[in-house]
Amino acid sequence: MTAQRDILNQICPEVAKMEGLVFELGLGNGRTFHHLRERLPGRRIVVFDREVGAHTSSIPDAENLVLGDIRETARRFIGIDAALVHADIGTGYDDRDAVTATCSCPASHPGCSAQYTWDRSGRCSARWTARS
Repeated sequence: MTAQRDILNQICPEVAKMEGLVFELGLGNGRTFHHLRERLPGRRIVVFDREVGAHTSSIPDAENLVLGDIRETARRFIGIDAALVHADIGTGYDDRDAVTATCSCPASHPGCSAQYTWDRSGRCSARWTARS
């Protein structure tokens, strides 16, 4: 968790300057969501997971918690700009994680794509769109 926290600490000041939602793919026990909430106060953070397993203090409000299979639930966010997409959806089971890695993001869903752009200062933004 230290490396992940260090990276988020480094990029959050830049993310705070950007427009767009923050997507957290995988709530887990809620540590990263809690950290993002502290580092990006007032920012809407939409969290995806199969089920809630986090401590009650680290669970987003119902309108920002999307439960179910991400291959299906993320579809309603196609076309929405994201300032940050953080994915930590591993289970610790290599066979499950190999499948998840191929389909965890709406961008990898047939019919969807992601466009990532970087400005001159190195800021990155992503936009999920439906393919025609």
